[in-house]
Formats: sequence, C-alpha cells, structure tokens
Amino acid sequence: GGGDDEHQKFPAMFQYTTGGGAGMWELREWTPGEAYSLDIDPKFVDEQGDLKVRIFSAGWDEEKKEPVASQVTIFVQDDSLEVMANESTFAGNLASAIIVDGCKLAFLAALAVAAGSLLSFPIAVLLTFGVFAMATLTPFLATSIKYYSPDEKSGIIIWAFQVVVLTIARTVEFLLRGFAARSPSDSLAQGRAITWSTLFDTVVGIGLGWTGGVLLIGWLGIRRKEIAVYSGQG
Repeated sequence: GGGDDEHQKFPAMFQYTTGGGAGMWELREWTPGEAYSLDIDPKFVDEQGDLKVRIFSAGWDEEKKEPVASQVTIFVQDDSLEVMANESTFAGNLASAIIVDGCKLAFLAALAVAAGSLLSFPIAVLLTFGVFAMATLTPFLATSIKYYSPDEKSGIIIWAFQVVVLTIARTVEFLLRGFAARSPSDSLAQGRAITWSTLFDTVVGIGLGWTGGVLLIGWLGIRRKEIAVYSGQG
C-alpha cells in the first residue's frame, strides 16, 4: 500500500470465501509499512485444505450500510502473506531455540580451541570473531551475490579482480550458509515454530559434524606440536 503519512491508518476489508467462513467479512485498519495478523477460525479452511481470502481497500459506511472505497490502493507482494497455525508452545519453542544456539556456540568455542591450539591466541580470537561476523552477514552477502556480476567492459584486469572477489564471496556464503540459516531468535520473535527437522539438522550438522570436525583438526594439529614442560630447575 502507500500513503503520504506513514502513521495514517486506512480501512481494509477481508472477505472469506472458503469453508465455514464463506461469505463472512472482517473490517480492519492498517498503516502502510507495518505487519499485521488476523486470527482465523480453522473452520474457514475447506476440505481440500484451501483458505481463500479477498482483500478490499475499502471501509464501511454505517449510515448507508455499504462499502466505501479507501484513499489508497493495497498491493500485495508474493511473499507478504502467510498462513500460520499453532504447532507448539512457547516453552517448547524456547527450549529448541536454546539447543540451536547452544550448538552454534559450541561450534564457535571448538573453532576457538582448535585455532588456539594450532595458532596464537590473538589469531584465534580474530578468526573466531571473523567467522561469527561473516556468518551473521551471510544472508546480506547472498542477496548481494544474487544481483552482482563482473563488468566485462571494465577491462581484463578489473574484470579478473571482480571474478576473484565474486568467487571468494560465493565460497564464504556457501560454507557459512548453514550457520546463518538457523536463527532461533528471529523464529521466537516472529512466533514461528522451530521444527524437529531444523533441530535435528542443527544438532547433527553443527553440533556434531562441524564442532566435531573442528575439534578433530585441532587435536591432530596439537599432536604434532612439541610442548616444552618446565621442570622447575635452573
């Protein structure tokens, strides 16, 4: 939708055309740029599992008992409407979020331990924070890669440099995609359920696979190091 005043409210009418709600109307007010939710009775879903809703940019005139067109036009993007159903309690979702975050923290801790075993402490700190920062920014990096392409008209040297940068960016995005894709805080804030499949993939993939692999690399590396032991003499 659109309007000059971002705080101005406009009417919208919702007509349900399936299930037990066929023919029913609901009037709401909305502000452009804000997200809204509607509580819909499960009976409004028909036997085929379809829920159809018609949205009108209109209000209701109580005196004339008829719809009144709104001042703005409502336009809906493909990914701006979602149907959500209750699947779990907040406590269960919170427990799943803690487990997911715990697996991610375990990987970062294992990375720090392995890097500290093979490299120096400052490098281990920088590497761990660098990986965490890159993993956090991976969704934005993926969007940038989607719309970026080397400029063939800029000359062979600049074009080759852009290709190298794009290759590095794609590699980083591919390696850290799994870490960034699991964001339990966003799921909790938006009221989305953390599914059992997500929990299983996180525990097995990050908790066991990534964490165990990094610790194994650190263990193999520390075995090759010669550690001096102070005897207390001299």
